[in-house]
Formats: sequence, structure tokens, C-alpha cells
Amino acid sequence: MGDILKIRRVFVFVGSVLVALVALLFAYSHFFLYEPYAIEYRIPASDVPPAVLDAFAAKYPSVKEVEWECDNDTYEAQFILDGRSAECYFLQRGEWMKTEFRSSLNEFPPKAREYLKTRRGYEISEIEKVEMPGSDAAYEVELENIFMEWDYRFDEDGNLLSRIRDG
Repeated sequence: MGDILKIRRVFVFVGSVLVALVALLFAYSHFFLYEPYAIEYRIPASDVPPAVLDAFAAKYPSVKEVEWECDNDTYEAQFILDGRSAECYFLQRGEWMKTEFRSSLNEFPPKAREYLKTRRGYEISEIEKVEMPGSDAAYEVELENIFMEWDYRFDEDGNLLSRIRDG
């Protein structure tokens, strides 16, 4: 009877470990199967619709070196403007969506910098100044730690506009 009890305990332990492994695999499958990042493809300028090329040239006439990516019907132009890395997004018909300029914490509004100091346990992974049609410029910062990422958006005065969990 004692041997049967030992065997049963081993099976219960092994079963518990298997259940835990399956749960862990299911939880992390989000990162491998369902991550909301779309696949972007680098493309030559010759594959970018003329409406997009024209809209980009009108918005940034001094920029001559551009790398293009395509994600469904959104075209992304990566370029350098005034020594700053930038990404500009257009719809297929040439409609400008937004431009993101790499930024630094020193360029952030003081009120936003003070707010970010309260976010202990997180590292800043990305800082951008964002321009969008019909709105004032905003600042976006991505904070991350080992468990999660957060996207924060501030207005030019440093007021928090949004905080979104990203992963």
C-alpha cells in the first residue's frame, strides 16, 4: 500500500508540473502568436504610391534620403531631419497621419519629467515628439520593466494626456 501511495504522489506532482508548464506556455504565447505588432516590409521608393511620395516631398522638401516601409496600406518614411531621426506615416492615398521625432528627456516639458520620476522600477525605452494633423505636438514616452510596458502621452505643457499598457 505504501508503494502505491508514493506512485500516486509522483503522478500528482508530475501532473501539477505539467499543468503549470502548460499554463506558462499559454500565458507567454501572447508574445509569440498574438503580439499586436504588424509585420513591416522595407520597400524601394519605386514601390511607394506616387500620392505618398508627393505628400512626403511637400511636407519635407529638404529631405532627400528616405527609407520606406510598408504595413498593409500604411507607408512609413524613415529619415533624418536637422540631425534628428524621424518616422513619418502616410496612408496609401497620400494622407499624412503623423510624424515621430526621436527626442530626449531634456527636451521634455519639466512637468512631464517630474511625473516620470515617480514611475520607479521602469526604464525609459523610447522618447518621441509627435506631430499629428489637427492637433498640437505631443510627447510620447515608453516605459518598461521586466513585466510590462506603458506608453505615456503628454501635451507641450507636460500635462498627462494618456497612459496605455502596451504588452
